[in-house]
Amino acid sequence: MTVKSNNDGIVTYVAKIDVSQFSTDIKIKAINSITQLMDYYKFDSSGGVFNIVNDVLTFEFKLKVTSEGYLDYFMEGKPWVIGRYADGVGTKYSIKNSKGEILTREITEKTGIDEWPIGFWLIKTSKIEQMAPADDPVIDKVIYRINHKFGLVYVEYQLKDGTKLKLNVWAWFI
Repeated sequence: MTVKSNNDGIVTYVAKIDVSQFSTDIKIKAINSITQLMDYYKFDSSGGVFNIVNDVLTFEFKLKVTSEGYLDYFMEGKPWVIGRYADGVGTKYSIKNSKGEILTREITEKTGIDEWPIGFWLIKTSKIEQMAPADDPVIDKVIYRINHKFGLVYVEYQLKDGTKLKLNVWAWFI
């Protein structure tokens, strides 16, 4: 994953995954899921770009990165807070989608102790959970972990079919 641009804290990332090592079934599932997500979340208008060329999946997305926390633009291109470092358990961040549904992210855990592994260190994290809209065709739940020094350090996507996609996010300086 690389930074494409940083414009007043709105950072555009480009992530690339070589899918050649995966089975044909997994590749087909990925393509179908990506297509459904693009249609559902209107990625064409929100700045998210998916494509697969020569077995390399490329995904472009934007996050607002500040000293206070993170927000993304995945919900129909609208800014939505992922988490703020200083906020405590029970803090909620809500957004209204074009269908009139109120979607919420909630801090469900704040460790307060150095227990989350990153590189050779253990760090304190806040865990933020988000249920996907009921009619999301692919995703059931998303879990984020953030840290005041390293930012976003973990994302987990729990899919409707029971699959869990776990991604540790490593800062360039680790």
